[in-house]
Amino acid sequence: MTPFKIFLGIDQTGATDQKGKPKKLNCTLIDAQNFDEGHDLQVYPGLHLEHLNTSAIKDLIKIHIKDFKNQPVLICIDTAFGLPLELNVHYKKIFEKAVHFQFNEKPFGALTAYQFFNSFLKSDEIVKRKVDQITKANSVFNLTPFQKNIGCGSFRSIKELALNLNDFDLWPFELTKKQFVMAEGYPSYNWKKLLKIKNRSLIELKKKLPTLNFENVDQADSFILALGALKYQKQIFQKSPAIAKKEGWILGVPYE
Repeated sequence: MTPFKIFLGIDQTGATDQKGKPKKLNCTLIDAQNFDEGHDLQVYPGLHLEHLNTSAIKDLIKIHIKDFKNQPVLICIDTAFGLPLELNVHYKKIFEKAVHFQFNEKPFGALTAYQFFNSFLKSDEIVKRKVDQITKANSVFNLTPFQKNIGCGSFRSIKELALNLNDFDLWPFELTKKQFVMAEGYPSYNWKKLLKIKNRSLIELKKKLPTLNFENVDQADSFILALGALKYQKQIFQKSPAIAKKEGWILGVPYE
């Protein structure tokens, strides 16, 4: 597979609207097709997706890149796709169960996600994936703190992706042969490692990248995810250890 030239970062708050439907996803598109020839990166921030499927993604990209049918696209999203090794749950089982899962007749939301992920636990003890231990990331099994509830957004993504999962290669679980490759990202990790900004400050981000403007941190997170996909893409082509293939892995985090 050729190196990626098109990158899409997707971030979500996980919040639902008054009707219980997930809000729009924040997106940033980076076009690096001409970057090697000395041109600047083409960055398109402040974009949105209503739903997470290939049709919507293609329509979003076509607005800015007219012809990309032969170009592979690397998508980096703030979502945890796998579960800890101790639970012995294949990633496809997670997606299959998510399709029809509801709690109190609600298909989305923090409580629904909490019930979904905790249904896989074998005891009251919360276990963490290896990559979450390395990055000190929050667990999908935790409902609080609300601002760091990765489970809510992860469940939304998994539930929507489950309906068209065959359209993507999900790294590192699968070989990357399709046009759309989707990888897990962790915005806070990228802020610190890529930009040396510890507190996700828009002010500090503006100092480093004065030509870009973001309305809020969620928009900036989607850019950070797209930038991380560009910077860390070599990891997609490396051999992944067995634990990453079973639990999933955050793009850019070195294997230990």
